[in-house]
Amino acid sequence: MKEQIRRIVELSASSVQTKMYGLPQFLADTDPAEVARRFARADAGEFYGQFNPQDVMLDSFWGDMELYGFRSLEKKQEGYSVHGRDHSPIPDWPEGMLVIGDCGGDPIMLDPSEPGEILFAQHGMGVWEPLPIAADFEELLNLSIAWLGMVDQRGENLLDDTDELEDESFALFVQLARCLGIEQRY
Repeated sequence: MKEQIRRIVELSASSVQTKMYGLPQFLADTDPAEVARRFARADAGEFYGQFNPQDVMLDSFWGDMELYGFRSLEKKQEGYSVHGRDHSPIPDWPEGMLVIGDCGGDPIMLDPSEPGEILFAQHGMGVWEPLPIAADFEELLNLSIAWLGMVDQRGENLLDDTDELEDESFALFVQLARCLGIEQRY
């Protein structure tokens, strides 16, 4: 993951998000015992134990993606799995899911107790229907690299006249993702 984090920071240097929020920072500043208590899955343990995100806002396929720091995870569950006022459970939240980030308020989540996919769900759909977006943390980072690489390469040609992603931009994103070993299902 170290090389992936280095590449994300490098590709983010000239992004709009970096101009607004600053360069993403990933720090090894967590207590390994606390991380191990929170995450049974190895990929999340490695990510939060060695590369804890601090003020990380990245451009992504879904818009601005914020990755939450370890110490803010509990607070960030408010409005998703628990109510903000009394922390009572929200009934329709998928059992066992922990929100690790969001894109415009739409949660990026995983089950911290077992290996598995990272999921994404949209607000306002009536029910939470999370869809898999990556096999694990490593693949989520690779998706970010593919997206940021595509944005870097396409530059002014990223969007069409209606501010939609150009077909060529999407094709390049898919190509870069496949080169990084991301399965076509994601």
